[in-house]
Amino acid sequence: MDTANEADVRDLEKFGYKQELRRALGVYSSFAVAFSYISPSTGIFTLFILGLALAGPFFWWSWPIVVIGQLIIALNFAEVSSHFPVAGSVYQWTKYLSNRTYSWFTGWIYLFAGVLTVAAVVATVPLVLIPLLNNLGMNLGTDPDTNRNVAALVLLSTTLLSIFGVRLVAIINNTGVVFEIVGMVVFALVLVLFYHHQSVSVFTDTSYLGTSNQTGTFLAAMFMSLFVIYGFDTASTLAEETKNPRREAPRAVIAAVIGAAIIGAIFLF
Repeated sequence: MDTANEADVRDLEKFGYKQELRRALGVYSSFAVAFSYISPSTGIFTLFILGLALAGPFFWWSWPIVVIGQLIIALNFAEVSSHFPVAGSVYQWTKYLSNRTYSWFTGWIYLFAGVLTVAAVVATVPLVLIPLLNNLGMNLGTDPDTNRNVAALVLLSTTLLSIFGVRLVAIINNTGVVFEIVGMVVFALVLVLFYHHQSVSVFTDTSYLGTSNQTGTFLAAMFMSLFVIYGFDTASTLAEETKNPRREAPRAVIAAVIGAAIIGAIFLF
């Protein structure tokens, strides 16, 4: 065990925990975990039609509004994670900052939020994966049963990968994040250069909002952006598997939000 790892182990012991998990995540891997949880491509492709249908191009402004709000939260998360570099994120933080009762409630809410998030993301995978596999020569249906089976297989495969260890997940995740970032930027450039695009004045067109309750309509359209920019605390959740977590976990949390904000803004524009 090198000196840095020994320091991390001693730091963890101050919280009453022994080092049982392998510290295999570096600064990029920690960032990649948080960025992939946010996954701008997943959220944007899933609910882009919702924002556009409700508010038209004007819904683009929901993106910077949500980013600013979530960045403020991320800064708070980053600060707290630097003080409590233990697995469990908000569940653990609540225990140290308040008491076990609040921590108990927070833990259950966090659990249900995680379950709903995974279920929502897995449910969207067949919408992309089935057409892709069919283009490669397979003949899969698009009925609800097929979608459900494909989603279940995806969930099973990701669960098995997680069981095999964080190092394998990190390798796959690091590669996936590179492809996601490059893919979204390239896709955005292709749309700008080779397809019809309108004047930037469309971003100030509020006609889609109607004449009554424009604020409510815009807030509903904002749900697309909210569906994307969250989950950035994942980097701090894996603090016990991160090298030098007091420094790297907070940096990863903030970098994931900023990175997702930039990539998403480029693509939506």
